Amino acid sequence: MFIKVGAVYNKLGQPAQALDAYEKALSIARSIEGAMGEKAILMSLAKTYEKLGQKAKAQTYYKQAATLET
Repeated sequence: MFIKVGAVYNKLGQPAQALDAYEKALSIARSIEGAMGEKAILMSLAKTYEKLGQKAKAQTYYKQAATLET
């Protein structure tokens, strides 16, 4: 749910709100063992940070996503 909210905020040009929604989605996904979608959430976080020019932060999330299976 929160990943979709984040996507909407991104489309509306509100990346700060998008990041908040993605962080909530990630927290929920990580609290549920075997939760699907963690990689997609990490990629969404990375792309949003990249849009904001925060390359180091984006790279952190890209690396986390790369360690997960699809």
